[in-house]
Amino acid sequence: MPNPYVNKVVQSNGTTLIDISDTTAVASDVASGKYFYLATGEKVAGSGSGGSGGITTETVMDATITATDQDTSGYVAWVKTQWYDYMSETLVDDTNYIVTIDGTPYLCHANSVYGGGDIYCGDTEIVWGTPANSIYPFAIGSYTSGNVQWMIGDNQPHSVKVEKVISMSDSTTLITKTITANGTYSASDDSADGYSSVTVNVPSSAASSWTKVAETSYQVTYSSTSATIHATWATGHSEIWTSDKIVYIRIRDTAGKRNRYFYGSDTFFMNMYPASNITPINTSNGIIINIWNVNSNGIYGQRYGYGSTGYGVYASMVYRDGRIDIRKRYNSSYSLTIDGTYKVEVYLLDPPTNAPIFE
Repeated sequence: MPNPYVNKVVQSNGTTLIDISDTTAVASDVASGKYFYLATGEKVAGSGSGGSGGITTETVMDATITATDQDTSGYVAWVKTQWYDYMSETLVDDTNYIVTIDGTPYLCHANSVYGGGDIYCGDTEIVWGTPANSIYPFAIGSYTSGNVQWMIGDNQPHSVKVEKVISMSDSTTLITKTITANGTYSASDDSADGYSSVTVNVPSSAASSWTKVAETSYQVTYSSTSATIHATWATGHSEIWTSDKIVYIRIRDTAGKRNRYFYGSDTFFMNMYPASNITPINTSNGIIINIWNVNSNGIYGQRYGYGSTGYGVYASMVYRDGRIDIRKRYNSSYSLTIDGTYKVEVYLLDPPTNAPIFE
């Protein structure tokens, strides 16, 4: 019996325009209520109850962009122009998006991870140059200013399509994902259509070079512009009198960042005296690399110092027996208000392998 349907269209010159004779789907493969064509050309209604899931989307961006401004870490590049040149709207909180980069699609969830109204989608840690080994090689930041920024680790052109998910059928499977090892992950490997959230906990493969040896805290309120010793802390750790390691003393306000307040300091001691074996020397001055404060706009301020010339609350000297001088000094520009409880931590840092500090 001849085929009553059309499954192939060929022009008189032999050019094939349509050929569905290789179709392999059957009715049970297609969702009920949907139509398809058999290999014969017959139009048939699907009878399946499952399927891979239906997703309805709205395209809000489809363009080729190039990141133009690379930050000092050498990893993250930011597109500084407003995305209203490319994007019809900013990201919407608590909304799924399909972001397709150079042909590879990613399903991600946009939300306000840091508070304050700014919305992110993708791997937010890529912003700081420390990507969290997630499945996303990008981040999108949508800000209250109306700007949207693209963050990725190079300045090459990329085709980018952003689709807002309007609805997902009940058959769409989204799961959470916990990643404990580096690698490339696909939702299909987990019998899912996408990930609703991804938790990354990849252990470090190497031991830390930092060893914490002591901790204490001090309540400090001070408004004089004269530097004075607040306390001489007897840590009980004479091993901080060393030329083999860097001694790092970290001081922070336990209340966190506060506008117009002193926040903390970082002091590093590279002590040449033990290596010189100079017996009379009993003290070593520290290099105060950073003295932090926070201005009225919540932005860090910075000042440098040496020995006793710092500002705020800072370590100025270590002693042979492990004692540390903690000084305080107010300045209306450099320290701002000194009034809080400050945690003081002492760490020993190993120098690079085969690179001793004083050899």
